[in-house]
Amino acid sequence: MIEPIRPNEVGAAKLKVFPPQVIEAFNSLIAEKFVDGSARVKQEEVLAKILSLGTFSRNEIFERGLLNVEAIYREVGWSVEYYKPDYTESGDAYFTFKTKARPKRP
Repeated sequence: MIEPIRPNEVGAAKLKVFPPQVIEAFNSLIAEKFVDGSARVKQEEVLAKILSLGTFSRNEIFERGLLNVEAIYREVGWSVEYYKPDYTESGDAYFTFKTKARPKRP
């Protein structure tokens, strides 16, 4: 019998069905920008990277939610936050990927 997906299973399930080109684009930018335990990836940078692969249009990326990678990266050990300025603010939307802090030894 099939059971509903549990919240803690979403990241692993998404990884199985998510387009590899999107993960490739994020991985490339995370590696490029990773310094002192974190990487800040601007939304426009990752969009440009995905579009350069020629697989998806900008509209398709947003319609399919292909930038919603937080659960996927959390599943493999990242702390991920997404920031998007509201209409009263200026600036870029971005993702912050951080290595999870390891517990201190006694």
